[in-house]
Amino acid sequence: MTESVLTLRRTVGAPREARERIRRQTATLGPQRTEDAVLLVSELVTNAVKYGPEHGEIRLIVATDESRMRITVHDTGAGP
Repeated sequence: MTESVLTLRRTVGAPREARERIRRQTATLGPQRTEDAVLLVSELVTNAVKYGPEHGEIRLIVATDESRMRITVHDTGAGP
């Protein structure tokens, strides 16, 4: 798998940056699945910004191979 990491600052612009990165994956996912992935990533990054710790980064990790993609969002919060 090929992996790329986008480090986001914890700002209101973070979800937009994450959506832009995922939209570049249309060739791998196809148009419908790309939009589904964009929606999910937007929600996850928005939650990390809104409910995560005040400081720290958010990482969007996209791993792909010929037939699949794994998207992970990490923040520095301890979680429930």
